[in-house]
Amino acid sequence: LNPLINNIMMFISKKITKRDIHFGLDALLFTGNNSIMYYCVLLIPFTAYISCKLPYNNIIPSADLIFIPLILVWVVAISSGNILKTIISAIIIIPLTLWISNDMSKLFVSFFLKYNIELLNQANNFSSYNAGSNWIIWLFYQIIKPIVMIIS
Repeated sequence: LNPLINNIMMFISKKITKRDIHFGLDALLFTGNNSIMYYCVLLIPFTAYISCKLPYNNIIPSADLIFIPLILVWVVAISSGNILKTIISAIIIIPLTLWISNDMSKLFVSFFLKYNIELLNQANNFSSYNAGSNWIIWLFYQIIKPIVMIIS
């Protein structure tokens, strides 16, 4: 994407305007980085293993393990690619995101039950590791949860 974006920026600056143009890019652009792929090879099996052994965790990510590179983009960026810092940070962040995803499962299930969406008999606790592990949304949910409990 970088060569394409550079070509678009050059075209716009030559033909349309002389102003500086900045494009916002998603973290997906960096998931193909060699260091991130290296850490994924190590940390995807770690995530699967730790999700089975982690106390107070009822969520085992399966298809959502593909979300690990998106978490690692930010871990590698913050640690400037340092191997030790990246591994230690990921070992701390992955259990935290599993616990957050586990806590958000109550919200997922209540949403489905509130709108009468039929669930399988065994599906009384489910979440999304991708959508359910966002700590900003989780923090916001923790703030408004008491208000929602009073209203409902």
